[in-house]
Amino acid sequence: MLLNETGYLGAKPVSTPMEPNLKLSSTDGQLLSNPTSYGSLIGRLLYLTITRPNLSYVVNRLSQYLASPRKPHLTAAQRILQYLKTTPGQGLFFSSKVEPQISAYAETSLSIKIFSDVDWGSCIDTRRSISEAEYRAMEHATCEITWILAILKDFNISHSTLAVLYCDNDAAIHIYQNPVFHEHTKHVDIDCHIVWEKVQQGKLKMLHVFSNNNLADIFTKALFLVAFKDIIFKMGVKDLYTPS
Repeated sequence: MLLNETGYLGAKPVSTPMEPNLKLSSTDGQLLSNPTSYGSLIGRLLYLTITRPNLSYVVNRLSQYLASPRKPHLTAAQRILQYLKTTPGQGLFFSSKVEPQISAYAETSLSIKIFSDVDWGSCIDTRRSISEAEYRAMEHATCEITWILAILKDFNISHSTLAVLYCDNDAAIHIYQNPVFHEHTKHVDIDCHIVWEKVQQGKLKMLHVFSNNNLADIFTKALFLVAFKDIIFKMGVKDLYTPS
């Protein structure tokens, strides 16, 4: 067990895996004397993100410092262990009671919803603006939708409703609605206008979503407790040891 092997069975529990507004840097703090143990811990935490997507953002951030980990990075990783102490049975939950509904939806009205936010894999040093980053995230999400639709087609699964792409950035939505190159958007690659093309083809519907309802936020930033709990509930992440 991870907590036992790391000596964190008796750790003080915390409610979120990462402190909101925490600033991490590759240069601040003392270098770790044993970077190998840090890398081993991050690797094990990466494995946990398969069933615990609420850990994805912080683990991804910490994995960026594997080459030269420092004390603040280890402290942030140890906070994740404290969070695991709080929620040892947490993970994606698929109830057996909804299987008939899934089958029915697969045959008639399967609904596909994708939430878009700033591409968490993008480089903040090369992007020109937040709206560009948001728009590129929309493009990546559209590609994912296209792939999912192709998979469903291969399995002969039909759906009567349009796939819906939600975005919380008005500027990015404006670019999609007006795909004409001008001074402010000429740096956006032509490939990024796939969003507009898919909407015109009737394969996708674009809708605005308020930030507090954007499920993608959990993958792009450290959230405060109320927002964090709200999103993981909507994602279907539950603790098996906590009565529902």
